[in-house]
Amino acid sequence: MKKNVRNLFFALFLILSFVSCGDGDSKKIAEKPEGSEGGPCYGNKTCDGDLACEDGVCVDPTKTDDKDSGNTADDGNTGNSGDTGNTGDTGNTGDSGNTGDSGNSGDTGNSGNTGDSGNTGDTGNSGDTGNSGNTGDTSVDDEKTDDDITIPENCGNGKPDEGEECDDGNQWGGDGCTPLCKINVCGDGYHFIGVEECDTKEVSCASLEIGTEGDALCDYYCKLVTEGICKRTFKCDEKPENTVWNSVSEYTQTWNGTEWDPADSTPIYDLNPSTTSCVYKCDGTTFRIENECKCNMNDGVCWSARSSSNMNWIAAVAQCELIGGRLPTISELRTLIRGCANTQTGGPCGVTDSCLSDSCANVACEGCSGYPDPYLVFGPTAFAYWSSSTNSSDRVWTVDLKSSLTSDPKAEVSLSSKNSNYFFYCRH
Repeated sequence: MKKNVRNLFFALFLILSFVSCGDGDSKKIAEKPEGSEGGPCYGNKTCDGDLACEDGVCVDPTKTDDKDSGNTADDGNTGNSGDTGNTGDTGNTGDSGNTGDSGNSGDTGNSGNTGDSGNTGDTGNSGDTGNSGNTGDTSVDDEKTDDDITIPENCGNGKPDEGEECDDGNQWGGDGCTPLCKINVCGDGYHFIGVEECDTKEVSCASLEIGTEGDALCDYYCKLVTEGICKRTFKCDEKPENTVWNSVSEYTQTWNGTEWDPADSTPIYDLNPSTTSCVYKCDGTTFRIENECKCNMNDGVCWSARSSSNMNWIAAVAQCELIGGRLPTISELRTLIRGCANTQTGGPCGVTDSCLSDSCANVACEGCSGYPDPYLVFGPTAFAYWSSSTNSSDRVWTVDLKSSLTSDPKAEVSLSSKNSNYFFYCRH
């Protein structure tokens, strides 16, 4: 009897001890924080850091046995997380995972998880779907990249994790949170739309609609620099007939921050050449007459309008050259005389291109008196006019209509000093 009672107490002691031990372990697990080693896994079967979720508990994979490690020398297919990676021999199909000692070579079986080599492509590399081999559900996450930048493991899950400044759940870097889960700042390489004009990268001027050439720079403050960089070509409008450009029909403009330099221009007549505006001149067969490039024609020769002012002979020569013509010889100038037979072409005056000495001047060269006054074919009835025919180093033959107020003979062919100031016609 005593023996039976003793046995009964002993059995009760064993049962109480067993129950007490079980409650202690459960309490211990429950006291561990969620996601920490020894604590329960998160709802998505993940744990903090490098911990792995096994049977609902977060464990250190380096302290567990090698049934899920894939790192033991002769495990072969143990890197396929129990039976998940190798279900139905999927992880080892076609001898791919284990051929050439690839799946059985120390750390090679583990490198097969990143390069998809040791465990047949993607099949043995994923945890729940046969593609993992290392940590069941989370082993090798797909890379999330923006401009070839690797995304942190948990970045992009929509909740800020430890070490992240933000996490908006997308991979775009221009909305305040970069794909690296860092808050957008100037210089991080991501254009923060609405806040930054740029970020480290150059931007084509054409895309900014500031010209057609050049790339705008991004400065230290993430502001675009376009001044002196963006350029375009300005093409001149059509010029009038009988004209040529003096000297360009288009020119390059540079943006100065507020406007184009040099400015746009409309074609104008100007004898001074320009490479920064639209300037034209007469084409060399005409002269500028009444704001047009045309000719005063006489006997098939194109003459200019009378000079707007009188000037010395050297200046007159230069002006005719500037407008594309030349001073007429004395014989050519005499073709313009009307109303005086003595000095008109073919008249008795002896001064011609072939006779320019003082002795060539006879009485007939003194001109004509009477009414009406002699004139030049284009209308003038007064003033003296230069020819290009010189008599000496300082004297030139001229035609002098004189004033209508004098009774002296008019349309006289005479010599004058080069320093005198006379009008002139140019011819082609």
